[in-house]
Amino acid sequence: MCSSDLYQDTARRIICFLDAANPSATPIEGVSATLRYLSADGSLKEAVAYSLLNRIPVGGAVPLYAVFPADKTWNGSMDAELRSAIPSLAMSSKVEISGTAIKLNAEGSSARVTGMITAGDADAGEYWVLLIGRNGQGQITAARRFSVSLPDGETSAEFSFQVYSLSGVIETVDVLAEPAP
Repeated sequence: MCSSDLYQDTARRIICFLDAANPSATPIEGVSATLRYLSADGSLKEAVAYSLLNRIPVGGAVPLYAVFPADKTWNGSMDAELRSAIPSLAMSSKVEISGTAIKLNAEGSSARVTGMITAGDADAGEYWVLLIGRNGQGQITAARRFSVSLPDGETSAEFSFQVYSLSGVIETVDVLAEPAP
């Protein structure tokens, strides 16, 4: 179930975040889930939720994300079923986030996150930084992915990004990163 991470936006679309954890001894990739609910007219509604990053490290978790069309009769519940997850054989360069500062606005509806991304090797390239806003119960209230490019010859770069809540207050922000594909 992912009912605790479901929201309806102003257009009444149903937005779902689902934490996908990796309890295995190997990084995984290609993670997706099928989300479904029974509508008031008796029809089964389905959507595929995809990971906001390509890889989920050992012991880590990354949100899956899906959007359903507007449904005024939706009762607020949803079932989830793992669709795909494969062991990651790719050797990925190590990426670290450091010096993170998180500044919440007064209402808790947004957060500005600054920090430094450092690549484990001297390869210039593009990296993804994922911000995951959570409320006091650990539910995902916001998620946004950004790209950071490291200039040739550099192994680190500063970043500053904003994330906005879909519903409720952001109390904490998780910051994850990986090389972009």
